[in-house]
Order: sequence, then C-alpha cells, then structure tokens
Amino acid sequence: MTSRRSALILMAAGVVPGRLARAQHQMQAAQADPAAHQLQFFTPEEHRLLDRLTEMILPAGERSPGASAARVADFIDLVVANSTAEVQRNWRAGLNAFGGAAFLSMAPSAQSAALDRAAHEEKAPATP
Repeated sequence: MTSRRSALILMAAGVVPGRLARAQHQMQAAQADPAAHQLQFFTPEEHRLLDRLTEMILPAGERSPGASAARVADFIDLVVANSTAEVQRNWRAGLNAFGGAAFLSMAPSAQSAALDRAAHEEKAPATP
C-alpha cells in the first residue's frame, strides 16, 4: 500500500496527525507479517471481545470473509492506539458495556440478543 493511501485511510479512521507516521509504520509491519501483530491498545480480552463483535456485525459469507479474517479488530486496535485519549476512553467504555469475558461465554443467541439491545437506538441514541 502506498504511503499516501495508508495515510488517507488512517486519517479518515481518526488517527491523530502527530501519530500518523507511527501508525503508518505499524500498519505496514502488520501487513508484511500478520502473525507478528502485537496489540497496541486493547488488552487480549478486549481484543477477543472486539473480534467477536466485529465478526457478528460483518460475518463471513459466500462472497467475502468476515471481520475476523479481514483482521478488523487489529486495525481498530491500531487506530485507537493512535487516537486521542477521549477516543480511547470511549472505545474502552463501549467494550466494557458488553461485559468482556461474560459476553464471550454466552451462547451465540444470547450474544446476538445483547448486540441487538445495544444497537436498538443506533439511529437516535439516548445514551452513550
């Protein structure tokens, strides 16, 4: 990926301009060797939760892989690690609202119901 293209992707995702070069380097390293990816912001448990939630939102289908295969949680980790403290607090609070390990231990149908409840007011949110 060209550096201009990666810069545009990262800026659009909300990376703080002062951290753009660092984020570009991290993104290029992750693309070169996906197995070597190390979490930048989220804890391993938060990352597992984020991976599960993103896969539920963008599941694998006949035409494309899901969020897990596309490593969406890794990309979010990179972006949030290079975002403002406020963005980081919001992401952590949002994940904490799902209950971490408790959510991951639920049956898939219960996870789906919890995600549906969380998204109930997405068009006109009344709470964070």
